[in-house]
Amino acid sequence: KWTMPHLLCCGAAVGLAGRNDSLLIHVLSLGGKYQCGLCHQFTHHGRQNVLDHVEAKHFPNPCGYQCNVCQGVYKTSRALYRHNLQHHRNRVGMGHVKYH
Repeated sequence: KWTMPHLLCCGAAVGLAGRNDSLLIHVLSLGGKYQCGLCHQFTHHGRQNVLDHVEAKHFPNPCGYQCNVCQGVYKTSRALYRHNLQHHRNRVGMGHVKYH
């Protein structure tokens, strides 16, 4: 059973959805495209791509994201997501992430 992952850093736990919601305020909708509301230099038709940009470039996680299967640590939540799809697609618990 998949449950919402929690991100742990400096003793605080935050649901991944809560973190994404807080970053979404920096994603602007421009009639079919989305733009970074912080630097205005990144525009894409996919909202998730702009959200990934906002997280990676403007709010990087200094602790990293740890894979619960192999304990690897990745710089962004998207990098961990891609890692899990490539290496642990059929493993139980692949959706769990936490700050290292």
